[in-house]
Amino acid sequence: MTHCRIDKVNELSCGQQVLQSELPVLVVVWCDGTDQRLFGMLEDWAPQVRSRLKVFELDAGRSPGIAERFGLPPAPGLALFRGGALCYQFLGNASQQELDEVLARATLPLSML
Repeated sequence: MTHCRIDKVNELSCGQQVLQSELPVLVVVWCDGTDQRLFGMLEDWAPQVRSRLKVFELDAGRSPGIAERFGLPPAPGLALFRGGALCYQFLGNASQQELDEVLARATLPLSML
């Protein structure tokens, strides 16, 4: 499945796209059965936050080793990286309020996380 406005990341690109990013990065980990409403919210939300946060999707079924290697939550889930380190995880399908909380966390100083 391709979600039109959310870039994909995989085991080969995760290091460069996520861990080496100067901006905070939200990785949406999904698998078959993930609530598609989450992607609708993310597709609406991602362009609004693009200047402050990168958003990527990861199909856990196609990259099963990446969760362990990079400390990602099981699917479905959200992982927020800052400065190459995992700083926040959310397990399950997120609501709009929870996505807004992730954005707030992405812009807080690291010492406040």
